Amino acid sequence: MRTKFIHVTDPHLAPSGQTLCTLDPAARLRMVVEDVNRLHGDADALFLTGDVAYKGLEAGYKLAHEILSELRIPYHLLIGNHDDRTAFKRTFPETPLDDAGFVQYVIDHAVGSLIVLDTVRHGEEDLSLIHISEP
Repeated sequence: MRTKFIHVTDPHLAPSGQTLCTLDPAARLRMVVEDVNRLHGDADALFLTGDVAYKGLEAGYKLAHEILSELRIPYHLLIGNHDDRTAFKRTFPETPLDDAGFVQYVIDHAVGSLIVLDTVRHGEEDLSLIHISEP
């Protein structure tokens, strides 16, 4: 059995039309989505890990939601140390949470259980992880 995951990290999406370090994060994520749709439709899922929105701005999450809605494969989100849980949850209410409100969940897959852990500690190094345990 073949398994294929796409990993994207740290898009730091700024509000629409804004650039960071002379780059447009939204345009770059759109290119990723187009590339995945065109060349990697056989992937099991895309994982976008950490720092989804620049400084946790809700406008960045809304833009991410808009762009990711074009993906033809499933996607899973993790938040990083620059993200804001409250704004994230308002924009991505379908993302599972644990009883304490952390973005933590398990994805059962043929290769094993993929455990998505929210280890956000604002102001500290990003420790968000995915752990794969074999069946």
